[in-house]
Amino acid sequence: ACTVDGCDPETGAIQHGPLPALDDGDACTTDTCTAGVIAHAPVSVDDGVDCTVDACNTATGAITHAPTDARC
Repeated sequence: ACTVDGCDPETGAIQHGPLPALDDGDACTTDTCTAGVIAHAPVSVDDGVDCTVDACNTATGAITHAPTDARC
């Protein structure tokens, strides 16, 4: 039950739309629905380099890897 189901009474057309709660508004998560369970898994931002601070902009989904001397 990962959709909002409905029927147009005038045309009889059946509609299956996504659940409004599926999108959490965070561009840094992958939103899924499995067997009616909604999940918001974080995207991987790790570049595997110890000398960077890895981050994701929640509004745009842009991933950055800023160098930092504190880690090297």
